[in-house]
Amino acid sequence: MAIVISGVNNNDKITASDGTIDLLSGVSYASTITAPSFSGSNVVANQFINVGSNIQLGNAGVATATTFVGNLTGNVNNTGNLLLQIGGSEKFRVGSSGQLGIGGANYGTSGQVLSSGGSGSAATWQTIDLSNLNASNLTSGTIPEARLPATVPTTADLSTLENNIAVLGFKVATNGSLSRYSLVNQVIDEFNDATGIDASASTNELLINGYYTGGTSTSGNATGGTVTTVSGYKYHQFTHTGRYNGQSGGSNYTTTYNFVVPGTGTLEYLVVGGGGRGESTHTGWNQSGYSKGGQGGARQHNASFSATAQTYTIVVGGGAQGWTDSTNWSGANSSAFGVTANGGAGSYVTGAGIDGGYYANFSQFGYPTNDYAGGYGWFGGSGASGVSNHGIAIQYGGKGGGGHGNNGTLGASQSGGNGVGGGGGGAGELYAAGNGGHGVVLVRYANNAFTSLTEGGDLTLQSVDTTAVDGAPTKADLIMLIENFAGTATLNTDIKGYISRDSGTTFTQGTLVDEGSYATSTKKILAFHDLDISGQPSGTSICYKITTHNQSASKKTRIHAVSYGWK
Repeated sequence: MAIVISGVNNNDKITASDGTIDLLSGVSYASTITAPSFSGSNVVANQFINVGSNIQLGNAGVATATTFVGNLTGNVNNTGNLLLQIGGSEKFRVGSSGQLGIGGANYGTSGQVLSSGGSGSAATWQTIDLSNLNASNLTSGTIPEARLPATVPTTADLSTLENNIAVLGFKVATNGSLSRYSLVNQVIDEFNDATGIDASASTNELLINGYYTGGTSTSGNATGGTVTTVSGYKYHQFTHTGRYNGQSGGSNYTTTYNFVVPGTGTLEYLVVGGGGRGESTHTGWNQSGYSKGGQGGARQHNASFSATAQTYTIVVGGGAQGWTDSTNWSGANSSAFGVTANGGAGSYVTGAGIDGGYYANFSQFGYPTNDYAGGYGWFGGSGASGVSNHGIAIQYGGKGGGGHGNNGTLGASQSGGNGVGGGGGGAGELYAAGNGGHGVVLVRYANNAFTSLTEGGDLTLQSVDTTAVDGAPTKADLIMLIENFAGTATLNTDIKGYISRDSGTTFTQGTLVDEGSYATSTKKILAFHDLDISGQPSGTSICYKITTHNQSASKKTRIHAVSYGWK
């Protein structure tokens, strides 16, 4: 066909002579073809470029196709559900409202979560049950909050918890060596001392080793030995009345006493062993003409001994005999209150005697010098050496009853002081060695220092006041730990509990119940809860009162601890 190009400037046209260009082939364009529209069958139709296989590129930028191969970028949009199929079968969908469907319109139920079925199975909707979750499965992280149950426990349901807290408080108080806790709306007292009890309002209350019991208390003195009273103090002197240690004709080289203490109290004691003898002429003189003096008895002293109600055995040792062939040159031991003071050794000291010990509180006893002047509190001095001739100066014994030696001028060697455990003087040229002095046991305490307790009486135990910080309370609890030491106390008959909010002027009795045992079957937890005290005169001075009744030798009730609270 003939091609006609006509037109001028921007109105150029290409036309065929028959009106139609049948085919363009071998035509290339170096720039963009611009046309207001395309029309034609199959290639361009209805303003879509048809590229076959049902793929159409619309003028709105929408692509439709039965299949798609390649990379997809941009948005995927549909007015209904967006489906994902594999092999013509739907596997996943996004609903028009954003639902996630598995294998169709399977959106699960409210609260379910998608759970993987593993590498060979489809994901499924699962319900997570936390009601039986095992705490052992929580291996990390923290739980920030706890939720109370829908039904909050009533006050009655909390009574056991309150009781357990009270018992725990008792245990904590014990471990901390605390006698009394004053908490907000609660007081715990374990009776390590008497600070929580109003003694003026209580009667017959005895505090013994951390518990209260009913009974009486009396003060008194001990018995035994020779007793004197000086400046409000009692003195007991125990001396040896038998033979010298090693003396022939018997074996009573010690003297035994009973010291009877009626109750608990504090005393001071001094225990002194028997003194050793001086060296005898039988052995000759040595150390350039000297014979040795005897050692004073050993001493055991305690200025603050805690005595209890019992009988203590007192043993006083005798001194060693000076002139004897016996080998018992040492004094006999003294003992008392679990201690022993050994007797002094014989033939012990060369030269002047050695001073013993000084004890100011026993100054009316003892010897201060070798010549036995009374008093001044010296005990257990050693004896001095004897000498072989007149020309050597005399040696004197130590303070505490040590005997002087002999040089032929002063006569016989001096024995150690009896009753202070002094050592004997050494022998001289004409005389035998001196004896060791007998030992002694001395006891000192304040007059009526020993308290005797008789358990088994009825008591009234009232606490000191505690101020309620948030106004007058209307309810009160009382928990106590008691022990049926003898017999069994009947609740609300043999033992009763009360609470007051007006400093003890008005009390309301609660009904005690047994809430179980602790430690042993005879130790009980007694309590009452939510006692109504609103009928009392208004006040904020809170105290409790516990009374015991029908107490005797066969029924003894001990109160070990009390916890009381209010609201």
